[in-house]
Amino acid sequence: MRTKDAPRTARPSALRRALLAASIVAAAMGVAFALRIFAIEPPEPAWACQSTSPPWWCPLRQGGIEALRWGALGFVALAAGAFGLWRGCGRAALLALGCGAGGLVLYAAEPAAGGLLLGSLALLRR
Repeated sequence: MRTKDAPRTARPSALRRALLAASIVAAAMGVAFALRIFAIEPPEPAWACQSTSPPWWCPLRQGGIEALRWGALGFVALAAGAFGLWRGCGRAALLALGCGAGGLVLYAAEPAAGGLLLGSLALLRR
């Protein structure tokens, strides 16, 4: 039983949660699109990495491309979405939304779409 002077836990309203989710999705898609346009798809960085003395960032770029090629972002979205749905964790659901939105842009459409859907369902259940 709650007393009058006990602090009330602040739960965000449905509109506030929807705005937070939409802003996370928009930010993730924007960052993923910028990464795709400026770091992955232009041929100049690939040419620089194929030179006899490649820059220091070439292994990082190649590792990131390989991780995206194997769909790592999509599988993180799937795992976070499943965890958020199973345990009712809002943070995991938001992580699934962000990773799923980024994965849709960065070549992992199938698992990312599943993670985005699971994250959305987890948020709707709350």
